[in-house]
Amino acid sequence: LKSFSAEAKRKSHFPLQSAIAVGRASKGVSMAPVDADDGTVRLEVEDVGFAVVELVKLTRWPWLAIRITARDVDIQQRGVDQMLRFVDNVLNSDIASDGFGLAYDFRLLKNPSVAGLLAIAKWSATPGRRELFVKRCIFCQ
Repeated sequence: LKSFSAEAKRKSHFPLQSAIAVGRASKGVSMAPVDADDGTVRLEVEDVGFAVVELVKLTRWPWLAIRITARDVDIQQRGVDQMLRFVDNVLNSDIASDGFGLAYDFRLLKNPSVAGLLAIAKWSATPGRRELFVKRCIFCQ
């Protein structure tokens, strides 16, 4: 099982990237449960200021998900950039080659910023990324 692409490795901020790559092939990898009741396992988590972004392994379809949970704070461009790097690293990783879900909860976001939303829209419309995202993001909520 391959790990993240060379480009993603170079840019990666994932300290667990090798554990993520091995996690599907080895039961010996220790990962912290997110919810012990359903067996969900947190592979990576990052605080981006206005939200917490997690990559989780699920026990049911879609098997892998990115969860974004906003906080009651103002959105900052730096946090948006950090969140998009996280999503981009997952998008370009081998672990996401079979697809992933994207779940986001922005209800607590204090002041959604037009600039932040436009940055996300521009990111998603980038040639190459758009096609890969449409192919790999198999569930969105």
